[in-house]
Amino acid sequence: MKVVERLSANIESMATLVPVLGVKTAATIIAGAGDPRQYGSAKALVKAVGLNLRTYSSGKRKPGKLHITKRGSGMTRMMLFMAALRLIKSDRVVRAWYEAKVARSGGRKMPAIVAIMRKLVSSLWYVARGHAFDTRKLFDAERLGLAPVSALP
Repeated sequence: MKVVERLSANIESMATLVPVLGVKTAATIIAGAGDPRQYGSAKALVKAVGLNLRTYSSGKRKPGKLHITKRGSGMTRMMLFMAALRLIKSDRVVRAWYEAKVARSGGRKMPAIVAIMRKLVSSLWYVARGHAFDTRKLFDAERLGLAPVSALP
């Protein structure tokens, strides 16, 4: 852990990503996709990580079903998966959105986790540019039945 911290001390975007993700996850994302600031948009970062959605259609699959492309680093996606699970467990706004999404999708949990991963990567593009990370900006707290944004701690 100390080696990763020492090696990544000179990378500017690490300082902004570490409070959100932790040292290992931030280092893995930068190693797998590069500096988030080098991308022109949040969508470009999502695509680089391999979480952009694509419709597959062939003789065996029904057209219209969406799947992630998995073009980026698998290790990066694994670390984002773990970060999404930590958010679900520790943040009440994310947890409420996750439970509502699972209910909407008939009990399927993986599409909800992938959606959180995609939202997390999009937010990292903004965080790398100096914006504060706030899950209430990713998920509509009022619509989830939680207190208004101004009333939440």
